[in-house]
Parts: sequence; C-alpha cells; structure tokens
Amino acid sequence: MPAQSKTLNFYTDIYTTGTVTILTTTSQLSMPAFYKTFSTNNPPYNKLVFNSNPEKGTGYYGISSGLHTVTYSVANSYAGTVTMQASLASNPVETDWFDIGTTKTSYIYNPTNTTSTVATTFVGNFTWVRAKVEIGQGTLLGIKYNY
Repeated sequence: MPAQSKTLNFYTDIYTTGTVTILTTTSQLSMPAFYKTFSTNNPPYNKLVFNSNPEKGTGYYGISSGLHTVTYSVANSYAGTVTMQASLASNPVETDWFDIGTTKTSYIYNPTNTTSTVATTFVGNFTWVRAKVEIGQGTLLGIKYNY
C-alpha cells in the first residue's frame, strides 16, 4: 500500500529577494514576491497562478472508495483561491485536467496574521490530482492531500 498522505509541491521560479531566477520545488507560496523578474508588489491585484505537481489518486491504485481529503493552511492575510483538479488519464497532459465538482474552488481569506486551515473532501476514482492556486497576497503554508 502506498503512503496515503502527501504534501502537494509547486515547481516554480518565484522568489522574494533579488533578481536572479531560482527554480525550486516548494510547498509554500508567498506574495508579494518577484516572479520571472517582475515585482508583484501590488496585492491583491497582481495575482499569480501555479499548478502543483500531480500526485496519484485512488483510481491509480484501484481503491474503490474514491474518497480524497485535502487541507489548505494559510497565513499573513492570505487572499486567493485553491482549486483541486483531477485527471482520469494514465499520463495526463494539460488538457486532461478538470476542476473537481462542487468543491472545485475554495476562496480563502485570512485577514489576520494568524494561521488558518481549511479542510474539504471529494469523491471520485481519479488517477491523478493536483491543486491550482491563484495567490494575490499572503502566504500559502501548504496543501496536504490524503486518500
């Protein structure tokens, strides 16, 4: 049986200081920042969109329950959306991804500097899942995914 709890990561060249592009895999995203050498220092109006690296879903392993749980942790006056996406393809390309049902978008706004965590579940025999994040300000501390 595979490990059931995963942290969704992002492969990006976002950075908070300097002007040198640094490609990195991270589980956290913060705004304002520099992205591809331009400043995003006009929150929440400048927004960036990132897709997480895909993770295997219940359908990949033939788990018939199809139950998935995800939590989003945010801080520092976070404003943005997290949309869970799935694919039924064995080796998905960009056009194979779709937003997941009624839980497709969770708008999270945390007006304080405290940490907030939002949890949701969705059901489907998806072979792959990922998160699509639109961030305008604050910090996405991480996305935990479990099936």
